[in-house]
Amino acid sequence: MYKKRKLILFFFLFSFVILLFASKFSFLYAFNDWQDANSFLTVARSILNGKILYKDIIEQKGPLLYFIYCLGYLFNFKQINGIFILEIINLTIIMYFSNLILEMYKKTPINKYMSIIFGLIICTSASFTHGGSAEEFCLSFLIISLYYFNKNFVVNFLTKKEFFLVGVITACIFFIKLNLIFLPFFSIICICIEEFFKKNYKNILNVLVYFSLGVFFLSLIFIIYFVINDNFNDFLYCYFIINGKFYIDNNFGILYRMYIAYQLSIKNLSVNVMSLYLFILYSLFVFKGNKKLKLRLYTVLIYIFMSIGIYMGVKYYIYYALPLFVIFIYSFVFAIQFIYEKKIIGIIEDKKLVLRVIFFLLVPLLSYNFANYKNYLFLRKEDFAQYRISNKILKYKESPVVLNYGELDYGFYNILNVVPDCKYFHRMNIPYEKMKENYSFQKEYIDKGNVDFVIVGIKSNKEEKSKKELISDLEWINEKYDLIYCDKQYYESDIINFYVFMVNDKYKQT
Repeated sequence: MYKKRKLILFFFLFSFVILLFASKFSFLYAFNDWQDANSFLTVARSILNGKILYKDIIEQKGPLLYFIYCLGYLFNFKQINGIFILEIINLTIIMYFSNLILEMYKKTPINKYMSIIFGLIICTSASFTHGGSAEEFCLSFLIISLYYFNKNFVVNFLTKKEFFLVGVITACIFFIKLNLIFLPFFSIICICIEEFFKKNYKNILNVLVYFSLGVFFLSLIFIIYFVINDNFNDFLYCYFIINGKFYIDNNFGILYRMYIAYQLSIKNLSVNVMSLYLFILYSLFVFKGNKKLKLRLYTVLIYIFMSIGIYMGVKYYIYYALPLFVIFIYSFVFAIQFIYEKKIIGIIEDKKLVLRVIFFLLVPLLSYNFANYKNYLFLRKEDFAQYRISNKILKYKESPVVLNYGELDYGFYNILNVVPDCKYFHRMNIPYEKMKENYSFQKEYIDKGNVDFVIVGIKSNKEEKSKKELISDLEWINEKYDLIYCDKQYYESDIINFYVFMVNDKYKQT
């Protein structure tokens, strides 16, 4: 038990060092300007202030993600952000279970160092976006699921409790981002296929029953929450209809979607250089690994279906690929096997102390050097337009009612520490033709003078049609509100032009 705690502390400290530079929720960054993360935090703060999820505040991710953000918000103290703490715990879990997987294949002292390198590669990959993504928080659940998959094939058939736990983990992933459940789901299918060939039909029944009970157990908790708050239909609409009907492009058939998913997964390997190298090592594991051939083929099946699940919506965002990194733990399995087969371990043992010192020095150095947003390090809050605009607003009113119009959440609600009054507090990435109510609801609020300040941000590289619509809306808003301030901000490879409007006395809500 002492060794286990020491190992967890070891991983925790390295997780802290890596994320100190990799995540914008770290105290080295003045502000996480990622719109997705700000929208998650806005929803969490709204829930903690009495708003009902999916009824009073609308966003299309799974409920567990928002409750994770609620926990993170409650953990805030002094300069340490609660989400940052949860990210450290999340990465610690990833490293710990990665180590357990490596231990199944080869018990060696270098496993824990390989697990840290694995975590470092994940957090410095191009797919690790800003910090706090749904994909990031799913990684720990995915790696635990993969651990039990390997345990079933390498060690022994899982117990009923373990299959129940895999069911709970699958439900956790489902209630964060539903298209990421393919790893645990197809892990279970692979286990059932294996038992079918062995004619262990009773085992198949136990797998399905206890796995289903685990899924149902966690699902029941959320169902009770939705029933108590009378928002079950709202949940179905936001999580399934918006994601399944509005968010994705439904103009393509299943075969074409699979083809596009294949193309996008290849594109990801070309964008993420480390992904390409790890994929090569993973391929060597599949063809030359010293464990069961079926197990290696099953991992390919899981990787394929994960890719299909991620890209079936025919959309590409670079952070979508982050969950695929869990499969690359097998790259490290092969690397360790290679080190022992080629007798390289002898050199490592001879220079153990020197290599350990080098490792301890290199991890923080590499974490900084390959951090995606190191140019944001040590910026002041005043360097962000969001803070300058918020300070300007507070000079007019201490507790303002604001509306983030026409775009995803830019972070004004969180900086101003206000709960949005409008349930469509921002505009989701869904075209007007598919979800008119998102637009019309915001316009109605403005038209009635329900908000004190309207903030419009227009990205320079935004699609021309959408940009023209927003520019046209500026003229419409200016008829009812006074333009009081303009500013601009660099965001990723883009420039955002901000326009701040304050309500006229004539249009104030009576």
